[in-house]
Amino acid sequence: MADSSEGPRTGPGEVAELPGDESGTPGGEAFPLSSLANLFEGEDGSLSPSPADASRPAGPGDGRPNLRMKFQGAFRKGVPNPIDLLESTLYESSVVPGPKKAPMDSLFDYGTYRHHPSDNKRWRKKIIEKQPQSPKAPAPQPPPILKVFNRPILFDIVSRGSTADLDGLLPFLLTHKKRLTDEEFREPSTGKTCLPKALLNLSNGRNDTIPVLLDIAERTGNMREFINSPFRDIYYRGQTALHIAIERRCKHYVELLVAQGADVHAQARGRFFQPKDEGGYFYFGELPLSLAACTNQPHIVNYLTENPHKKADMRRQDSRGNTVLHALVAIADNTRENTKFVTKMYDLLLLKCARLFPDSNLEAVLNNDGLSPLMMAAKTGKIGIFQHIIRREVTDEDTRHLSRKFKDWAYGPVYSSLYDLSSLDTCGEEASVLEILVYNSKIENRHEMLAVEPINELLRDKWRKFGAVSFYINVVSYLCAMVIFTLTAYYQPLEGTPPYPYRTTVDYLRLAGEVITLFTGVLFFFTNIKDLFMKKCPGVNSLFIDGSFQLL
Repeated sequence: MADSSEGPRTGPGEVAELPGDESGTPGGEAFPLSSLANLFEGEDGSLSPSPADASRPAGPGDGRPNLRMKFQGAFRKGVPNPIDLLESTLYESSVVPGPKKAPMDSLFDYGTYRHHPSDNKRWRKKIIEKQPQSPKAPAPQPPPILKVFNRPILFDIVSRGSTADLDGLLPFLLTHKKRLTDEEFREPSTGKTCLPKALLNLSNGRNDTIPVLLDIAERTGNMREFINSPFRDIYYRGQTALHIAIERRCKHYVELLVAQGADVHAQARGRFFQPKDEGGYFYFGELPLSLAACTNQPHIVNYLTENPHKKADMRRQDSRGNTVLHALVAIADNTRENTKFVTKMYDLLLLKCARLFPDSNLEAVLNNDGLSPLMMAAKTGKIGIFQHIIRREVTDEDTRHLSRKFKDWAYGPVYSSLYDLSSLDTCGEEASVLEILVYNSKIENRHEMLAVEPINELLRDKWRKFGAVSFYINVVSYLCAMVIFTLTAYYQPLEGTPPYPYRTTVDYLRLAGEVITLFTGVLFFFTNIKDLFMKKCPGVNSLFIDGSFQLL
């Protein structure tokens, strides 16, 4: 064993030289590369020491059997570890040195590995085995995964207005042969589809999912059914998407729905759309045209009556027999702003109907109660629209027949006008406006309405011509009947028991008085009964306001 103290010290990067012959003595030859090659693996891939190192006797300095057994011949004098040996000796050979620090902190230096010729055979065999075989037919692509839609998901998407989330809706419907009007896509309580849901959730008057839904409905073949699908619950029965678009004041969606076949005569008859005195909240006449008129949207009114797709008939009546003019009278509340827009819309519809239907007078149509718009205004006490109707003056020659006021002459600030009294004071089966005002005690402001011209002037003329005479005759007749009744009772016999005999002249006069009293009593009774039950509709107020005490 060589003593480590005898050899010269080497610095880093220098090869240690031992004394001896440089020509190849065992003590002076450098570290053999063949030994290093044998260090890694032999021909069979196993580790084997070199013959020189195997025959060398072990010395006291070999205190690390584990490293010397792994790296036989790699330890020399002056080389502290195999890594320094690799740095100092391998650079003299043609082998490229590896990194100083091996992966995972291993003492093995991957840069000193020699490629064995037998590896070529093994790699050549692997390459031959890995050569691609003849190309095979491509495997069939799996079917695309469809998105699943149901009512909660669909309603949530349209409420948010997210068109991107509707991308897979059409393939889903076509694949499963479904439509947007199927029961599974309706709200169970109301029967509402996703289209009204989208119209009820607008952002700045828009919801981008609406055109997408209409396109999907057209591709699935139920566009008209989808657009005209009504609500089915008791509160909103009959309401369609067109009603909602009008109520939301969205003309562009009204045009879109009408162009796609929306029913312009759909009737919303739910409890919510009934008059307030019947437990409802907003009565507008049930029809889309009436809704547009009652919400003061003249641009939508003009579109519904003039569009090239399907025009709304202004003569159409709802379930109560009311036209759009009746509906305007129903929503009037006698305030200044309300009266201004109601009267303006009333004239717009009346004149438009006269131009489109010259043979029809929309104002003369009666509802199921036998009332025209003017009569309805009188019966409900709508003094604003009532005064406008009876004073309406039309200067257009084509529609001048609708005017109820005609200027006769004028001289400075003084003028004379003629009024049309048709339906104001008429005789026949139909009740006149004057009769409604006089006998309807439910109108709180009927005395104000009687003072409106020409009603006030009409009452004066009637009083002067025959009213006063008739009144005085009735008063005199009543007084005479009371006098005769009093005298007859006063001259009743004091002796005997009824029936009293008629022998004297006084007895015959008493008999005549009794007959007259009986006749006048029967006449007054049936006259009052007729007035009370056929005209005045008696009630608690009628007993004190309308003179029903005459029954006593």
